[in-house]
Amino acid sequence: MEVGRPGSSASKNGNRGTSEEEAAYFSQLLGYSMERLAREPELLASEQQYLARQAAEVTSTYRGALLASASGARDLAGILGDASTRLRAVSDALPRLQASGEAFEGVATSSEAARRVNRQLAGTKGGRIQGFHVCVRCRHLTQLVEGIKSPSDLGVVFISPLLLS
Repeated sequence: MEVGRPGSSASKNGNRGTSEEEAAYFSQLLGYSMERLAREPELLASEQQYLARQAAEVTSTYRGALLASASGARDLAGILGDASTRLRAVSDALPRLQASGEAFEGVATSSEAARRVNRQLAGTKGGRIQGFHVCVRCRHLTQLVEGIKSPSDLGVVFISPLLLS
């Protein structure tokens, strides 16, 4: 079983190695041959370069992700700002829209009432109205006046000034 170098596992965790790890590493070094001990500084330098490359790769990988997330957050903030501005404009326009809707409802209600009255008049007095129009066109104004029995009949008849002249 090979014991890790002091601080090698600790460097991954960001902690300094314990004295037990160091003691185990030094006792392992005592068991190495002189040739192996001579190569140990090279192995440590090689491991250091490897760890530095890995750290650089991880940093560059996460740097791209961090920059992408920052860019996404900035874009999202812009979109949310635009949406907030537009929602505020809609919210500000709602009272005017409600007032216009109420005014339209009033006009529509009065128009419907007038339309209902006109339909009733047309249904009940359709024949009389046609007779009045014939009298006006043929200039039989005497018969027209005799045919009008109530003031409400006058509201139905439209006499053009051109016909009377």
